[in-house]
Amino acid sequence: MRDILRELTDRYDQTANAYRELWAPILRTAALPLAHEMAGTGIARVLDIGTGVGALLPDLSSLFPEAVIVGVDRSRGMLAFAGRQFGRSLMDARQLGIRSSVMDRALLVFMLFHLEDPALALREAKRVLRPGGRVGTLTWAGELQSKATTYGSTVWTSTGLSPRILRLRLGTRPSIRQRKWRRCSAVPASSRLGAGRVNSLPISPRIA
Repeated sequence: MRDILRELTDRYDQTANAYRELWAPILRTAALPLAHEMAGTGIARVLDIGTGVGALLPDLSSLFPEAVIVGVDRSRGMLAFAGRQFGRSLMDARQLGIRSSVMDRALLVFMLFHLEDPALALREAKRVLRPGGRVGTLTWAGELQSKATTYGSTVWTSTGLSPRILRLRLGTRPSIRQRKWRRCSAVPASSRLGAGRVNSLPISPRIA
């Protein structure tokens, strides 16, 4: 059986520089409102899960000047472009190599749709957050046409799957209700991460 996630990770490794030039600026702009909603006091550790090339890490450092900022991703090629002044580590969002209850904030930005079961990543985010910590998620909704989407289509085609089939295989099924990407989710880590209800969390517009 093909390991689609492994193939996608390999493709990100190979095309990380193009991703940095085309996609990262767009996704960073889209993620900034969510990052600002996550602001607060007494924040010592912030985790960016699926950080990619680390485009959001400098903004998180500015928003949380006293905090240690850490970015993790499956793609070694992508992480190579993340700023060396930040913590970086090769990790799978479904099984983070971080002990429980140590993070104050966790962000999952434009990455949950890569997972067949997004709930696994959300439960891991909950696990590493301290009591009272917050998790913020952001994912795609409608169509967006740009040079970046043209590049994305090329990546999808190289896997041998159409964009539609790839989305279905990687977990963005219609059962996950979607909203415009400008509508963010930032909720307490303890909120409704139980089985059967987690799929609605990434796209909830509520801010807690």
